[in-house]
Amino acid sequence: MGALFLLRWSGRDLRRRWLQVAAIALIIAIGTGIYSALGSTATWRRQSNDASFATVGMYDLRVKAADGANAPAGAMIAALGDVPDGLVARAEERLVVPIQLDASTSTETILVPGRIIGVDLHDGGPRINQVWVERDHGRTLTTGDSDTATVVLERNFASHYNLPPTGTVRVASHEVRYVGQGMSPEYFLVVTEEGGFFAEANFGVVFTSLENAQRLADLPRRVNDLLIRLSPGVDAAAAREAVTTAFADSGLAVTVMQARDEDAYRLLYDDINSDQKFWNVFAALILTGAAFGAFNLASRMVEAQRREIGIGMALGFTRRRLMFRPLLVGVEIAVLGVVLGVAVGFAVDAALRPVFTGMLPLPVWHTDFQPATFARGAALGFVLPVLATAWPVWRAVRMQPVDAIATTHRSARGGLAPLLRRLPWPRSTYSRMPFGNV
Repeated sequence: MGALFLLRWSGRDLRRRWLQVAAIALIIAIGTGIYSALGSTATWRRQSNDASFATVGMYDLRVKAADGANAPAGAMIAALGDVPDGLVARAEERLVVPIQLDASTSTETILVPGRIIGVDLHDGGPRINQVWVERDHGRTLTTGDSDTATVVLERNFASHYNLPPTGTVRVASHEVRYVGQGMSPEYFLVVTEEGGFFAEANFGVVFTSLENAQRLADLPRRVNDLLIRLSPGVDAAAAREAVTTAFADSGLAVTVMQARDEDAYRLLYDDINSDQKFWNVFAALILTGAAFGAFNLASRMVEAQRREIGIGMALGFTRRRLMFRPLLVGVEIAVLGVVLGVAVGFAVDAALRPVFTGMLPLPVWHTDFQPATFARGAALGFVLPVLATAWPVWRAVRMQPVDAIATTHRSARGGLAPLLRRLPWPRSTYSRMPFGNV
């Protein structure tokens, strides 16, 4: 039996049982495709988080004044003079003040607590914790907005209430014009002071120039927040200690935070691992179901060839040679399942992509094809039908030729058969036969 002859023979087997072949391949494709797609989500989110925080310039350290405390403009940057040289690459002062935000429309009353964040717009700022506005959501703040009552509305809040890209809102009893809906790294995920997240329905933030925030809050030339970008290679923990020491003698009570201490930052990364555990369990259940389905159908295919295997053994063929043809069929089904599995994976990816981008509208989303994850899924998709075919084939070739050739139904000796024999079956053979076959 040459290779070409075996291939033609296995092709005949595929054509004769094309419905079972298609069913096995489709089951494997669904299991491995979903497994591969769900396994890609953790990589998507981690890469997207990294790129988004880098795009908007997430701070390395934040010096946050105690509630109600503030300092003259320039004083917080001046306190960094006691920090060792080469530690700080850039620092920007801000004013962060709690407010009451009124974004009511003609049809809906929208009155929520929130914050006004004043940022330094000089020289193209802010460079740290920038305010990102997409093209179809208005524009971001510019240097020309320093002396005007112009703000940018936080995007999650605006999207929740379906507000237009531009309009007017009331901040601290002052009517101001918002020119866009923006995102800043602290509010990629809106978290309240009490720890509630996805809180955009009950919490609104506006970004504006430092000068305008000082006017609206009636705190002229005052600041209470400092963002720091460290020089490349500087250890953040060591820098935190140095900055804390520098502010110890400033007379201003502060808390020095790292990016990890920001609620939105921490939750976006911590959720990746917990969510992936859920997806892994879900994918494993689907893959397990696919394995059982493939094993069941493959066993039926081999059972249909039992007499051919018995005749081969009676003619003197070795078990190894008799196993080769049905295993070759299993390999061919595996290849078909892998090809279909990649297609299913792409389809599931396309379905999952808008779910993630809609739930977490980050500035940058990476949802690229993940070769390593799909390679693992393809390997599983290849192994499962081969194993599902190998086990019943091995059982078939271990039989005596006379038992394999016999046309009568073989009594089951494994699985649930011993347990089922203890049940009160009907006495009539014809009544028992359908139940026994099932």
